Amino acid sequence: MAKKKKNIVHYIPFENIHIVGISSTLVDYKLAYYLNEKFRYNFIRMGEVSLDPPYQYSLYYYCEGENKNTFNLLSLKNKEHCITKELQNLDYLLFVRDSISSDRLEQLCASIREIKNVMMATILDINRFPCIFPILDGIEYYEIETINSPK
Repeated sequence: MAKKKKNIVHYIPFENIHIVGISSTLVDYKLAYYLNEKFRYNFIRMGEVSLDPPYQYSLYYYCEGENKNTFNLLSLKNKEHCITKELQNLDYLLFVRDSISSDRLEQLCASIREIKNVMMATILDINRFPCIFPILDGIEYYEIETINSPK
């Protein structure tokens, strides 16, 4: 009897998401301001997201427009508490959604490093940091809640 072929579905939960880890002494609103100034973005503060109760972390959002990149800037630290130990050397994560060329991503990192009081900006491999998946889930859930909440 011939073996039946099994169809396997491979699920890629976060396709086309690139992550820049940032280490800086700047408070979240100042880093968002400098990113706005440097790149002509318009980050808006979405509020505090609770990814690690009872701690809350600042979340900023910017969309370049339809069919273009969407950015989230997430503070990883609440006072001295970090979301996860694997990322304790970083202060912020910048999520870049949708396709972006590797050259543009490298240029983005290089330009972020030029901001005063930014010590490091590096591209993170999402597969080397599985702790990022629940963070991304939490951000997406928060965005859906925020969009659907009555004004």
